[in-house]
Amino acid sequence: MQTTKGAKEMKLTTMTVRTMKTIQTGDTTTSIHKRTNATYPHQHKIIKQLEQDGIITTILKGRIRIITLTKKGILIQQTIKKLTEAMK
Repeated sequence: MQTTKGAKEMKLTTMTVRTMKTIQTGDTTTSIHKRTNATYPHQHKIIKQLEQDGIITTILKGRIRIITLTKKGILIQQTIKKLTEAMK
């Protein structure tokens, strides 16, 4: 498969997909890791990668990180949910 120069591949793991399915605007890293049953350090790593890929944005309020899906993130989340429904 040929990629465009400078294009970046996103590592798509089961936990990344599970995280993408459960993110809601206003979530915190802690609330997501509780819903996905991931360890906090692993979930934090996934959140950091999703932010670097432009799928989410985060705002730090004190010690709490508030997560919001970007337009790209909303599109990806909808696609994942459609694929999940189609596989049932």
